[in-house]
Amino acid sequence: MTEKKTPGLFRALGHLIPGYTGYVRREARRDTDSMLREAIARRLDEAKTPIDDIIRDRTAGGGLDRLSNLNRLKTQLSTAADMIRYASYGASGLFDLVQVKEQDLDNLHQFDLSIAQDADNIARKVESLAAAEDADAESRNMVKELDQLQEKIRAREKIIQEVR
Repeated sequence: MTEKKTPGLFRALGHLIPGYTGYVRREARRDTDSMLREAIARRLDEAKTPIDDIIRDRTAGGGLDRLSNLNRLKTQLSTAADMIRYASYGASGLFDLVQVKEQDLDNLHQFDLSIAQDADNIARKVESLAAAEDADAESRNMVKELDQLQEKIRAREKIIQEVR
C-alpha cells in the first residue's frame, strides 16, 4: 500500500524543493547520454570482430607482412570506443556550482548523435573490409577516419568544458 504512495510523495517533495524538477530532467538526460555513449562504444567494439577474422585468415594463409594496418585499425577502434565510453557527462548535478543549461545539453546531445552516425559509418566500412579488393588501402583510409572521429570526441570534451 505504501509502494503506490511513494511516487506521489516524491512528486510532492519535488514541488517543495526549488530546482528538483529540473534536476530530475537533467538526470534523465545524463542517463540518456550514458546509454548513447555506451551504444556508440559497443558498436565500435563489435566492428573489431571482422578485423580479427581477416587477421586469422591472413595468418593461416601466410600473409603476415600485411597485418600492421589491420592491427592499427583495430587499436584505433578500441581507442575511439574507450574515448567515448569514458567521456565526461554533459549534465551537472543538483548541487554543482555551475549548472549546465538545457539548451547546451540539447546541443551536446545533437553532437553525440553525429558522433554515433560517424561511428556507425566507420563500423559498416570495417564490416565490409573482407570483401574489399585492397583491404590494406581501405584499412589505412579507415584509420584516418578514426583519427577524425577521435578528434571530434576531443572536441566534445572542449564543448563540455566551455559550457560548465
